Amino acid sequence: MSSPKNYARKTLSFFLDLIFPLLCLACSLYLKTEKERGRRLCKECSEKIVLYDALFCPACSRRLPVIKNSFPARPPCHKSSPFILAAAASYENPVVRGLIHTLKYGLIMPAFSVLEELVLRPYLKKSGILDAITGECLIIPVPLHPKKERARGFNQSLLIAKTFRDSLEIPIPLASRTLIKIKNTPP
Repeated sequence: MSSPKNYARKTLSFFLDLIFPLLCLACSLYLKTEKERGRRLCKECSEKIVLYDALFCPACSRRLPVIKNSFPARPPCHKSSPFILAAAASYENPVVRGLIHTLKYGLIMPAFSVLEELVLRPYLKKSGILDAITGECLIIPVPLHPKKERARGFNQSLLIAKTFRDSLEIPIPLASRTLIKIKNTPP
């Protein structure tokens, strides 16, 4: 038998669900199960997220191996490239793109929790990047123009950088004031 307090909570939840139903943050469909509601993403959208497991050459998109405790500073295929690319998932993936748009333009912070849980943290474990980070590294998030950050209330790049730093076993400095965006460019 349910207690009066439990009954009241279920009744309130029922009415709130009627007035403000929880919708999937990626596709806006009604969330049916408790797991979907807790995650704020429907099962179908969760299953559509495909994670990468490697670093890439920015010139030809070739996968680059991560060897324990090291990764290439430059791609071996295009040595003139000054950097390598790490991407957790494709921006072309409609679920990932929908979550990013929900966070950046809908200003719905639970979208970051979904991205963190289903994309960022699994990618960091799967890719081997965490094993290759040394104490000689520095984490620098891409800045937002101050006007845009005030309007949005957060910088999604800084949120990602903090999650990355918190996933590391060794302390790496987060240099969030190293770069400054001076030109307010359109999204």
